[in-house]
Amino acid sequence: MISSVDRVPIKLPALLPLPIDGSTTSAVSAVDPPDYVGEPYESDYSYNTRYFSFTTPGTADLIVEISWERTENSALMIWVQGGMNVSERTSTGAVIRIARGISGMMLVGRPFGAGKLLPGQSVPFTLTTRRVSL
Repeated sequence: MISSVDRVPIKLPALLPLPIDGSTTSAVSAVDPPDYVGEPYESDYSYNTRYFSFTTPGTADLIVEISWERTENSALMIWVQGGMNVSERTSTGAVIRIARGISGMMLVGRPFGAGKLLPGQSVPFTLTTRRVSL
């Protein structure tokens, strides 16, 4: 029997749904939790992280593009499949390709080198997704 003293509350992060075709807006903020986005090394650490759930169609890969207003200290990245798939930077944001027929969690966050957001800071962003048939 577990006593009330032995109970430890666990707070799970909110999972936002990722649209398969379309756009959604959100923001990474100073109150968002940190997370390891791959292997547990400093370079694979995100100081502030947002979480999205997804299921890709069985017949097409999914391209996810993230854009945000460029300011000093506004870098963002996307990670999926336990950090094995990492977004690549573009001139306007970042892009990632997610293989067809999988479900999982996509993390959007601040790469280690960008540092932690200060209290009250946030980086609003837009995720745009589209299917790519093979």
